[in-house]
Amino acid sequence: CGGESLTYRELLARARAPRGRYLLHHGPKSLAGAAAWLGCLKAGVPFVPLDPSWPAARVRQVRRQLDRAGALKRSDAMVLFTSGSEGEPKGIPLSLTNIEYFLDWSARLLGLGPGDAFANLAPWGFDLSILDVLGAWRAGGRVEFFQSEAVYDPAALSARLAGEFTRVYATPSLLMHLEARGGLAGRLTRGKVRSLVYAGESYPVAALRRLHGRVPALYNFYGPTETNVCAYRRVTRPDLAGAAVPIGAAPAGTRLRVVDGELEVRGPGVMRGYLGGGACRGTFRTRDRVKRGRGGALVFLGRGDRQVKFRGWRVEPGEIESVLDSLPGVRRSVVVPGEDGFVAHLEGARAVGLATVKARLAALLPPHMTVTRLVFHPRGLPLTPRGKLDARKLTP
Repeated sequence: CGGESLTYRELLARARAPRGRYLLHHGPKSLAGAAAWLGCLKAGVPFVPLDPSWPAARVRQVRRQLDRAGALKRSDAMVLFTSGSEGEPKGIPLSLTNIEYFLDWSARLLGLGPGDAFANLAPWGFDLSILDVLGAWRAGGRVEFFQSEAVYDPAALSARLAGEFTRVYATPSLLMHLEARGGLAGRLTRGKVRSLVYAGESYPVAALRRLHGRVPALYNFYGPTETNVCAYRRVTRPDLAGAAVPIGAAPAGTRLRVVDGELEVRGPGVMRGYLGGGACRGTFRTRDRVKRGRGGALVFLGRGDRQVKFRGWRVEPGEIESVLDSLPGVRRSVVVPGEDGFVAHLEGARAVGLATVKARLAALLPPHMTVTRLVFHPRGLPLTPRGKLDARKLTP
């Protein structure tokens, strides 16, 4: 990390048991942070990684949830936080059983071993890091922690990924950025990458065609944080002839069912339930709409609710709206995804400026949950003849 390194012997020596009921990591990746993470796993103390870009107010919300009596259980190894629909981040506890099940399966699928080099591109609070970091440790391989600033030089990052690493796991948004700005596909042809895995959002087929055949194995991993990866697909050339690559089939030990058009997951990878919330009892209803495609493979159709994916991050528009509704002069807000970010439709708020709105959002929410444009509705938001919001008339 940052030009410094540790051997496994040195890492183990630094991995001491932390004090307290949990350890919250809110800052850039570091070797000291990695040792603390391993110390938590050894001691049975939950590790709670938060994106360093999160504002202090959001971190305080997380701490209040963690400090509530009975919120944490002895089985919790990690707690990851995502956007929540009720105005607060949502805590997702993962047990050591959840994590080990995923690591054992992915190691067998990808053939991971001590000769592998992993590029940890995702923030530690993003579930992709479980494979990058803990998967590397399980395999005894090398892992390098990249800070978010690495994407500012896409040519240099693309060259390093292709030339120095055997395993790359990233979101489609990042991979498309590296291809457009850094020529990633051409570099992979001459590189060392043995498996390239994407997850977090759908990959446009036209863009994915440029990567297929550049590495020995190209995989689509699918699954909400509540289940980690619950479906996978090794991308084939026939897949690229359709409108979308299937999310595939379940790992061994996981059961997928389509209930009323939505995907339900049962298995050892499913969380116990939300932090301080009800139990899942081994089953999670994803709210993702799916169908059976050719050969029985599952195809993702969209969400059954308002949740959207933006650059791999889960975003509940309701959480943004709760902040907008607190602004003076705003009677009601509706947030919809646009081409380059989120658009806020405000009722009765002509005097509110974009700078004011963005400053308020920045104080309470992560950077990816801001808005890029305001649309004012001084006479009220559009309604249907039955008096309900007419979302079709809200321009993106």
